[in-house]
Amino acid sequence: MSEEDFSRSLLLSAGKNTPTVSLNYLLEIAIQQVFHEITILSELLGKKQDNEKKISLVQFAHSTRMLFVKLLALVKWVKTSKKFESCTSICCLLDQQSQLFVQTADTLAKYTTVDLLLARLPMFQGHFPRLPQCIKEAFVKKKNINKRDQARVLHRLNTVIERRIAKLASEFSPRIKQISIKNGLTIVVPGEFEFQVAVFGEAETERWLLLNVNMLVDDYEIGFGVDLIHPSQMLLVHQVLQSRINEAQNPIADAYKFLHYYALSAQLDILFCQLTSLISNGRFRDNVIIERYNETEHFLLLGYWIKKPKMRIAVPGVKPVPQYRLQVSFNPRDPDGGLLIRHFPSATGISNFDIGKGQMRIEHVLAETFIIRCKERLLRIRKNLEAEHPKAYIAQTGDTSPTLTLLLCDDEMSCPEEHLVIAVNMFTGRVICSVTCLNVSQRATLRELEKALYDNYNQDTIKRCLNRLKIMVMIERYRRSVTTLQIRIVSENQMLPCLQKVRPIPKDKICLQFIKEEEYYLIITFTAESFSYLQINIYLLWSTDERTQMIEIQPTNRIFSVSYSRLARRNEANVDNIPPVRPIKGSYRDLTCAIASVEERILLKRLGEQLKNKGIPHDLVNQEDAVGGLVVHIKNAQTLIGAHSADFFGNVGRCCLRIDNRVRTSWPLECCMHNIPLVADVDPNRKNPTSCTWVQDVSISGLNPAAGASDSIGDQILDRLDKYCSMYNIVRKFAVAYDKYYRNYTSIEAFTFHKLLLLYGDERDQLMILSFRPKKTTNERFGLNFGQTTPRRILSKVGPMNMNLENRWNPHGLLTSILKDKYELSFRFRENLIFSRLNREGDLIGLVQYLISTSSTLDCLVHFSRVRYQSYKYLPYMTGNEIQFPLKLKSSLHPVTDTDIRLTFGHLNLAILLLSDGAIGIRDASLAKPQVAGLKEFFNLMSGGQTEEMMDDDEQPSTSTGKHASSSPTHPKSLPPPVVCASPQIGSSKSVPPPTGLSTSPAPTRESKELKATYSTLYVDQATLKRACHFEKNACGLYVSPLDDFLSALVYIHRITYALKSVFTSKAPSMITNCQIEESRPDSVGFLQMFNDLNIFQLTLTFSTILKLSTVRCVLFIDPATMKIRLTLEYSNSLMFWRSIEFCAFRRRIVPE
Repeated sequence: MSEEDFSRSLLLSAGKNTPTVSLNYLLEIAIQQVFHEITILSELLGKKQDNEKKISLVQFAHSTRMLFVKLLALVKWVKTSKKFESCTSICCLLDQQSQLFVQTADTLAKYTTVDLLLARLPMFQGHFPRLPQCIKEAFVKKKNINKRDQARVLHRLNTVIERRIAKLASEFSPRIKQISIKNGLTIVVPGEFEFQVAVFGEAETERWLLLNVNMLVDDYEIGFGVDLIHPSQMLLVHQVLQSRINEAQNPIADAYKFLHYYALSAQLDILFCQLTSLISNGRFRDNVIIERYNETEHFLLLGYWIKKPKMRIAVPGVKPVPQYRLQVSFNPRDPDGGLLIRHFPSATGISNFDIGKGQMRIEHVLAETFIIRCKERLLRIRKNLEAEHPKAYIAQTGDTSPTLTLLLCDDEMSCPEEHLVIAVNMFTGRVICSVTCLNVSQRATLRELEKALYDNYNQDTIKRCLNRLKIMVMIERYRRSVTTLQIRIVSENQMLPCLQKVRPIPKDKICLQFIKEEEYYLIITFTAESFSYLQINIYLLWSTDERTQMIEIQPTNRIFSVSYSRLARRNEANVDNIPPVRPIKGSYRDLTCAIASVEERILLKRLGEQLKNKGIPHDLVNQEDAVGGLVVHIKNAQTLIGAHSADFFGNVGRCCLRIDNRVRTSWPLECCMHNIPLVADVDPNRKNPTSCTWVQDVSISGLNPAAGASDSIGDQILDRLDKYCSMYNIVRKFAVAYDKYYRNYTSIEAFTFHKLLLLYGDERDQLMILSFRPKKTTNERFGLNFGQTTPRRILSKVGPMNMNLENRWNPHGLLTSILKDKYELSFRFRENLIFSRLNREGDLIGLVQYLISTSSTLDCLVHFSRVRYQSYKYLPYMTGNEIQFPLKLKSSLHPVTDTDIRLTFGHLNLAILLLSDGAIGIRDASLAKPQVAGLKEFFNLMSGGQTEEMMDDDEQPSTSTGKHASSSPTHPKSLPPPVVCASPQIGSSKSVPPPTGLSTSPAPTRESKELKATYSTLYVDQATLKRACHFEKNACGLYVSPLDDFLSALVYIHRITYALKSVFTSKAPSMITNCQIEESRPDSVGFLQMFNDLNIFQLTLTFSTILKLSTVRCVLFIDPATMKIRLTLEYSNSLMFWRSIEFCAFRRRIVPE
């Protein structure tokens, strides 16, 4: 290979092996370096001064900026370095060759100056018998000691150490807690130091060799995470200690003294550094000062709880004086002991430093010292307070920090929020007083008390502050107690114009204004004669535009010393009828009772004025011994009510209005009545007295002066008495008839003089509620309502439960709106209007007779027209109509008057007239033409032929005048004469046997009379109506009634006729072809159908024989014998078969006979 080829290969290999560095890698290294520097700064900046912090931040910012500037310059250079890429391989090769030359020169220089320096032979003549030492160590292996010899030598050395320690152990310090002999002697003093020595010979003169020294004094916060003693210092200590050991007679004891002294000096220095850091960082700034620190004398003196001079301007040379001092120094009496702590003034119970781990904290000592000093100060305050106030209850409380609790109001209502809590600030030593219930604006007295307890213990100031706090707590207690009452708190500024017009009162007071009576104020004043006695006075202030008066209410006197009608005039006293008021002892319950009593009497004054203005006679206020409270007795008010109230007031034993302020909206009006005309007789085993007392509430909103005259309580009392009189008169007249006759048909549930509850019906489960409204301007002042109660058989548990009577309601509820009307209609079969007579004459007999007579009839009708639904899904589908809801009510009942009820059943309408004997008159009430065909025949069938027509001129003339009664089955006239014989084999195929179970019956004849629909009124007794409307359970499990089946059949014929007409006349293609309706009446419908080779009976009946037919005639009609729907089929090819079926239209089911 030529030199040119060799150089080219070197260049190519150098270009391939050129070292490269990724830019991502460079950025990652830069970011990690910055993050590392930030972490170090975050740990060290908190322990540096402010100037050092600023310098460190500037240096960090500068270095970081320069680093990323270099990276930016490198990136910009790389962008323009493409033109120099061809020289990269040449530069790399030259660098490699230069590096190899430098490395070779350095290696040769090292051999000549270091490695081969000692290998030079000295300048001599002759032979040198040994190898140089460096060559021997490099090439000749040393002979190793085996493990057995090594263990034997170490064991021998430990034995020597034990023998020598045994001679010196008597002079060791008791602070040495650990001595171990293992490959040498190790001595440990916890929290101070540990060192290790050894000897290498058995001779007594063999010196101790110091192997290791370790100082256990440390503080990570002061040292910023590193050791406090520098390794160079430890090296110096090691050397000095080794020299002392070599010269000492007792090397171990001398080493202990030296290291113990050094450790105490380090501990004291650490305490000084900790205290300096606490003061400089602000935690104890201005609260702890370092008065003196001498490193030579080993003395540290600090003061705490600084008492600053009372000077606004700082004077040079005037230093703050600490109240207490703490001294840390060496113990001269015990050189082997630790640091000594002394307190000035002396204190007991403070522990020494915890140096078990070598980490001493000055804040721990200060914290314990502060707690002891706080307890001392609180104990001194407690002794002074108990000496001044022997009866005061003072307790020492507080778990974390000690406190004193003083009960300002020592009663059963006192709560923790009302206690005075005295504490001491641990940092400053100042006294702190707090009462939780007082707000911020009331803290001036507390600050004054704190100053008195802290500075000079002025007894007069302390006494005045405590009395003032007691008053403030009582005022705050009263403020909270009246928040739920009908009273508001008024400020002293608002009351100032009124208070200037009356005599002066104490300045500590709370002013309360009655919400309902805004001109009345209740003022409560407080005067503290001593700490254990607080005088409370109550004043009632009455202020109007004309004058202002104030009455003092003594606790031992009555609240009012005047009559209720002369409240403000104290001289005209009438205290015989005014009850006393309990004295107030400071409890807010007593205050609420006093406020309630005052409010009662104010309302009583208003009541007296209203009764006097209305002219209602009444007695003076008195208080009953049994019930208690204020009572106003209403005398005979017959002249105000009217002459009709003479009987009522003649039997009234007592009528009074009780003042009950507990209920804010009403007062009870109590009446006692003798000779009650009607008493409750529902329970025959219980005899109710004829004299009773009833209580009803009267609204007191009329006592408000702003209310009108119509809303006054006097008008309410008169209206209530008028109601009682009116109800009493009508019930008294009815009582005579009730005792003689109506007792057998009705029962009295209750009579409360404002309402009568009457039970009627067979089960006494129908309820009539009669009331009176005296304020109605019209004549209809009697109100009527109906309800339902539990049947008597259920209460007496006699007889089975009837399903037809369950889930009922009062049927007269349908007539409530009619019975409450103005009764301007006139009814047949009645000479007088029942309710007009009730409102005008006060006669109840006609109303009760009406309810008794119509109860069973209306019950049957209501039970028949109960809520039942019928599907309308397929009929609109056949007729092509659309409906929104496919269900409709099957029947409904609508009252027109109190004797005329309309029953709607599909397209049918029946008018039901209520007669006097419990029977009814029933007729077709359809508008265009009569629709209910066979109505008379149906009720004849139900009554056994006893139904008759009623002739009435007011009714529309009937289409037929004769009596129609037929018990034999007839056939409609539209049917053809019979063409089949009685034998079942004539009309059947001879090749096919008749189906099992098939029977035939004689076909109906054409001479059968049709059912007619007329407007005639039928007379139906109550028993017939019950049988027609009674529901029974059939074989299919459904409840059916005869009237429901009859009306359903008529409705079905009407609907199928309409459906067939719609289908036959429709131009759309249908499944039914060649079909036409032959005849249509309300009771029947017939149609013809042409068939061609169609298996009919396979679709409709039970036959399976294929018949060749041409025409089929179908007839649906009502059978007069059973009043049920029938179906007849006739065939035109002289082969006829007819069959009678029962069709339930509303159930969509055909049931064979």
